[in-house]
This record gives sequence, structure tokens and C-alpha cells, in this order.
Amino acid sequence: MFEGLKKVIKNIKHYGLTIRRYEKVDILILDENNSGLCDLIDKSFSLDYRNVNLYYLLKCFFFMRFNKKSYIGFIINDLGPRIIIFHHLSYSRNWCLDTSIVIVYQFCLFNDASKINYIDCDYFLIINELQRRYVLNKTNGDIVVSGAIKSNIRVRDKCDSSYDIVYISEYRGDKPILQAQIELLRIIRGIQDRAGYSLGIAYNSLRPDKKGRFSLIDEMNIIDGITGVRDRTDIDSYAKCSKANIIICHTSNLGFELLSHGYKVIFYNNYLSINQDLRFCCFDKEDGLFWIQTSDADKLCEMIENLMNMSDSDWESTMKTNYNDFLSGDKTNSVIKKLCK
Repeated sequence: MFEGLKKVIKNIKHYGLTIRRYEKVDILILDENNSGLCDLIDKSFSLDYRNVNLYYLLKCFFFMRFNKKSYIGFIINDLGPRIIIFHHLSYSRNWCLDTSIVIVYQFCLFNDASKINYIDCDYFLIINELQRRYVLNKTNGDIVVSGAIKSNIRVRDKCDSSYDIVYISEYRGDKPILQAQIELLRIIRGIQDRAGYSLGIAYNSLRPDKKGRFSLIDEMNIIDGITGVRDRTDIDSYAKCSKANIIICHTSNLGFELLSHGYKVIFYNNYLSINQDLRFCCFDKEDGLFWIQTSDADKLCEMIENLMNMSDSDWESTMKTNYNDFLSGDKTNSVIKKLCK
């Protein structure tokens, strides 16, 4: 109980306090990740359950039910939604009403090592067709390709390039993984020195779901110390990547999200030397047009040059011909909007 109270106090500090009792809604979005769906779907209400509601907290004390299940259950009963939308990490059958249509969307990519709990829902929305095999026996819902729901809204149209390359940082302070990240940064630094390419950094610590979890100063110092670049433009990763000719990352979900909307993205998965569970789920070969699953600096340099010299129209044509399953981006989120009518 005391641990629960400590968490409540922490959440009040970070996410705020509400007192009012909720009224009925048509569509409930259980969304602690600021997906923006509430602005897109009519008659919807987005509930960030980390924002502490004193009315329902006191109700838990009154009924002697001191747990998250009861707290959110009380809220959902009062909201009484016709449709409930979760992402797969926030899903709980305990929070679903028997009368509600339940839609669950895939939050991040699955691979062979992913632990996926069974999801009882009406619709399960997957990022691309390549992900279907991971959920076939993990849901009773209709499996529908929708693109990445949260990024469909955020991905920008490409604009004039301010950067030749944008590096998507995956900094988390994890030392084994950090060594692999440093290796890639050193390769990029060598390419900068030889070819004079401009470099932008999409800092992990600045992303809305990561703020406060990692040190931006530490992240900037490490990257600056290797590349000589301290990219102080405090704009979100989607905006920064829209200004890039080429984007480079390790295994970032953001990279796959941008790829789904036609961006030139290179995946350099040198994490495999640390953990084989981090193998790409989407590729049947060790390397290809835009991915490498080994530590190979020469191959990466060649890949960057090839994509730098490839026109946007040739890239688009090649992707549609050979890698169309990756191009699942849906900027209007038409799939989930249709299901909510």
C-alpha cells in the first residue's frame, strides 16, 4: 500500500491532479503516450491514467480497493464508452466493458524475442504486413494493417534538406548498447571528415515519451565528443528528420516509422554482437539496400554514397517494387478513423 501511495505522489508531481467526476463519452482513448488521436477522432476523450484523479482515488479508499485495476475500472465505468482504444502495451482486459468495441494498435515493432500477451479485442491494428505472423495466435480480433498509429500523425512531409544526414540517437545510458552506438558515431564522423556531410542529431532524451527518463546533457556530451556536433535545434525528431537527405539509426522504431512514409533510412544493427534477440524481424538477409546486420564500416559508407546519389523518385520506385510492405504509412490514420464511425 505504501509503495502505491509513493507512486501516486510521484504521478501527481509529474502528471498533475484532477478532482472532477468524469461524464459519459463515446470513444475512450487510453493513451499515456500523447499520440494525438484525440484531436483526430470526433467525440473522443483521451485519458492519461497517470494524471491522478482524487475523486476516484477516494472511491478506491471507500471500497477498500487499493490497486490500479480498481482505480481505472471505476473511471471507465463512469465514462461508459462505446469504443475503447489501447496501444498493445497499455491494454488490459480488466478495463474493457462487455458492451464496448475494443481496438488495440501496435505500439512498437515485434521480433522473434518479443513477449506478446494474448489480446482479446475486436480489432488489432499492426504496423505493416510483415508483423502479422507475430500476432496471428495472440489475438482473436481482426488483424488490420494501419501503419504506426502514433507516428502517422507526427511524420512530416519532407522539406528542403538542412542536413545531409540525421542520426537518430537511441541513447539510454546502457553501457553495452552505448558501445555499439559509439562505434556507429565514429563511422559517421569518418564519413563527415571525408565527404563534408552536414550532420543533425535527433536526441532520444527530447522525445515526448523519454523526457525526464534520460539525461539530455549526458547524451549531447557523448555525441558531441565523437562527432564534434552539438545540434542545439530543439525541435522534435519528426521535424528534424524531415530536413534530412538520409537518416541513420540502429534499430529505432522511429526509423521504421519514417521508412513507412517513404524516407531514406539506413539501419545499422551492430547490436547483434551484444544480443542476438535484437535481430531485425523484417529482413531475411544480413544486408540489403538500406540495412546491415553486422559491424561493417566499409559497407555502411558504400550504402550512404549509393543512397545519397539515388534520386527521390528512384528511391520511391525501388521501394514500391521491392519493399512495398514497409510503405504502410497512413498520414490521415484513415483505418482507425473508419473503425470509429
